[in-house]
Amino acid sequence: MTSGSIRYSLRTYRWDQVWLAAAFWALFVLMALLAHGRANEIDIIKGFLGAVLPLLGGILSAYSVLDDPALELHFAAPVPAGRMLAERLGLTLAIAAVAALSYQVFLAIIGFDMGRLGGYASVQLSWLVPTLTLTALGCSASFALRQSSAGALLAGAVWIVQLIIRGWFLKFDGPSYIMLFMGILRPTDPRLAVNRVCLTGLAAILLAAARALLKKQERYL
Repeated sequence: MTSGSIRYSLRTYRWDQVWLAAAFWALFVLMALLAHGRANEIDIIKGFLGAVLPLLGGILSAYSVLDDPALELHFAAPVPAGRMLAERLGLTLAIAAVAALSYQVFLAIIGFDMGRLGGYASVQLSWLVPTLTLTALGCSASFALRQSSAGALLAGAVWIVQLIIRGWFLKFDGPSYIMLFMGILRPTDPRLAVNRVCLTGLAAILLAAARALLKKQERYL
């Protein structure tokens, strides 16, 4: 990636959507403060890291490319589709990472024992893997449907369906391997490692599909 293309991505990124992430971060900071020391404190913390962040990734990624006001000019430049995706989705994942890590810093400041969530690496994977998966889904769906809002709606639909019938996903081995929330709901489940491998593989397939779709620039003009 060149510094020029990165600066362009930063200038044309829809930063108004970052306020959505900031608003959720502030809301869950407040909720954690109010619930500090209570039984539901850990559920609120898990909810932000393992559920809200993936949803935000899916929504932000759906709008990361097609809503560029200078999309036609960008397509005219000799920028490979893979690099364009990496720049745009990299920003989305960076926003999620800043939100996740700053939230954990806040938890440490108020004295929350992070050991209650499992090991450090497991906690990071619990938000990173589902966020990467929904980010890839939101982006690829927006390209396939040629509409940013449709991609965001599809990512949101997958998120809410899995949340509502999470018991069914966790009950059977097959569905459990694509369960977005297993890291926060069942951190000691022996199927968790396979779940994370499957979700990461699914994200890779979706990103490859997004790259292939983005090469067909005439579909989006």
